[in-house]
Amino acid sequence: LSEELAALAMPYLSHIFERNNRIIRENHKLLDDWINNEPYISWVKPIAGSVGFMKHALNVTAEKICLDLIHEKDTFLVPGDCFEYPDHIRIGYGGDKNVLKAGLDRISEYLSDV
Repeated sequence: LSEELAALAMPYLSHIFERNNRIIRENHKLLDDWINNEPYISWVKPIAGSVGFMKHALNVTAEKICLDLIHEKDTFLVPGDCFEYPDHIRIGYGGDKNVLKAGLDRISEYLSDV
């Protein structure tokens, strides 16, 4: 079944790639602008892809931040503790721009209360 679906998508690959790249570029800019305005968050911008690894400057582990965000703000991020970087947080930005913006707003709310 998956091969049949892939075969159906083949004629539209350039359109799919263009759409996905546009989404990633727009979301990358949105995330970069947000990071530049958050005093506790920084990052090295990824050259490609739709996942970022943000550094936080809080006196707690990323695991605590991520658990707090799940329970308090219904927002999911991956703690850098999973990658042996307890001062980092992994964020995906390849989806809907409005969902990303809403999530970033909730993270900002959380950070303003810290």
